[in-house]
Amino acid sequence: MSSITTIKTLRTIDIKLIPNHFFALCIGIIMMACANTCIAQETEQFKLVKNVAELQEGDIVIVVNNIVRDNGFCSALGTTLSTNKSKICGCKIEVNGEIAYATPDVDRIKLEKSGTDNWLLFSMTQQKYICNGNKKTVTNTLTFLNKDDDSFKHISKTEISIDKNNIAIIQYPYKKINKDIYPEATLAFNYIEGDTDPNFVGYFTCYDIDKIDVSKRLVQLYKKVSSTPLTLNDETDNSELLTSNNRQQTAVKLSRKLLANQWNTFCVPFDIDVTDGKINGIKASVMEYDHTTGNTMEFKEATQIVAGKAYLIKPSADITDPQFDNVTIKNDDPTVSGDADGYSFVGIYNPKTFSGNDQERVLILASEAKFMKVNNEQRMKGMRAYFTIPAGTKAEAVRLMINNRPTALTEITTTPSTSEKIFYIDGTYAGSDIKNVKKGIVIKEGKKYLMKP
Repeated sequence: MSSITTIKTLRTIDIKLIPNHFFALCIGIIMMACANTCIAQETEQFKLVKNVAELQEGDIVIVVNNIVRDNGFCSALGTTLSTNKSKICGCKIEVNGEIAYATPDVDRIKLEKSGTDNWLLFSMTQQKYICNGNKKTVTNTLTFLNKDDDSFKHISKTEISIDKNNIAIIQYPYKKINKDIYPEATLAFNYIEGDTDPNFVGYFTCYDIDKIDVSKRLVQLYKKVSSTPLTLNDETDNSELLTSNNRQQTAVKLSRKLLANQWNTFCVPFDIDVTDGKINGIKASVMEYDHTTGNTMEFKEATQIVAGKAYLIKPSADITDPQFDNVTIKNDDPTVSGDADGYSFVGIYNPKTFSGNDQERVLILASEAKFMKVNNEQRMKGMRAYFTIPAGTKAEAVRLMINNRPTALTEITTTPSTSEKIFYIDGTYAGSDIKNVKKGIVIKEGKKYLMKP
């Protein structure tokens, strides 16, 4: 179902099936088994999931009831089971805005895809899957199964939707297996009418939605936020890190520098929203390849940095070791913008050493948006990009159009005589003292100089 409104309209029935005193006794027994044992321990941060599109296979989530008690805590699906193991006991959890702080007493749920639209909920505590335990004669219960259990494929799959109020509907569909009927059920929180205990933590289970008012048992999903950023270094090979963290949401720190007031090439394995015109809070122009007319490569403004795509970035101030929170690593090969056999713009994640075969076709960007040919065994740092041109094309003829400003190659000249800022051809600042500059080609005031040993 797409929203909680639909569920309430079609399925709301108040529970009045057993005497109040007996109901209270049952609740008391369950609550003794589900006694809250949460203590002050190291916490992990989880961020509220607002759209099901934010969920991916392998995500670690927690399930939280959306009611804030008088003591400021909510209840989360915990690590302890009720006496008959048909319910999961709750645990106090602190929620601040869109961030939940989970202790080890809160069960982590690993999401797995089952087909296109279904999910499996793997309990990291129980090391089994949370499944619908409701039958025709047994209601308000769940069970834990392994994949090799006979009924697993029938009662393990869920449909997850999230409404405009960020409420998660975790739905197990109706199933009939031989003579066993499993009614449609929802993973939800227990609710006691009139309960005033601020420390009430309750329990979570699969409710037959034909027999309860789901609206009082609502839950939300929170997705794990990495507390330690994944560091990608432009000097080293990042392949193993990207492979091990593929499709994982994490914080990422880039060990590289974007130089102020000049164009830097840029390519990363995750998406970045730049609709506000800023990167790490610093105003920056972001350009993407548009098309090539003749020998002029033209770039247009971009509002989104897409994983694997190459960009030109000019920040208003130096951006050193930028950090990006809650991004999803996408370890796919970088894409080629343009014509792979002609004019193109190609990003790299790891350092790249060019060969002699690249000398006639590969250009790199120097200061003042001017092109330079690469040399044999020349090394480019990672998380950058290079240009290709058709074989036989002279680099001097290639133009780069950014904001309607064309630029051209500047010929190599003699050693600079002044003490103004000097850069290596990869954009790294080389200082202002020519005596300390390494051999090779450097850039000063938009001109190239060959430094001899």
